[in-house]
Amino acid sequence: MSMVIDRALFSLPPEQRTALVAVDVEGYSVAEAAALLGVAEGTIKSRCARARQRLQQRLEFLRDPGNRS
Repeated sequence: MSMVIDRALFSLPPEQRTALVAVDVEGYSVAEAAALLGVAEGTIKSRCARARQRLQQRLEFLRDPGNRS
């Protein structure tokens, strides 16, 4: 399962992946991630939103009850 998620995560554009990991994995606030990456807070928000949407599309097949163990 983790390999599937890792593959999906690494299929994201680097800017989206970096923002998403900073906020959702590492636990930085949007403001902290923006300062860390040198971009505006709105940029972090939009990159995370786009990344989450792409991940949802790529991992949608996991919702199929036949794929759960």
